[in-house]
Amino acid sequence: MASLDPPSTLKPAQVAVAMIEHGVAKHRTRGDLIFFKAVLAGVMLSFGGLLSEIISGGSAGINATNPGLVKVLGGLSFQSA
Repeated sequence: MASLDPPSTLKPAQVAVAMIEHGVAKHRTRGDLIFFKAVLAGVMLSFGGLLSEIISGGSAGINATNPGLVKVLGGLSFQSA
């Protein structure tokens, strides 16, 4: 029987220190990288939303018989994008 490792958890004070260190590291990130990541995030969100709209609007036949399936497919397409 394999031994289980204890869960890797931090005490609240350690979490606060880790969050501050992470925030400082993000603050030191170059401006052009932040802008590039923001543009890519917007592109991914836009494509996900567009794909969700195409699936939801382009499946009128399925929507008439099973509207729940269309909603699930639209949600999954937005989540996966």
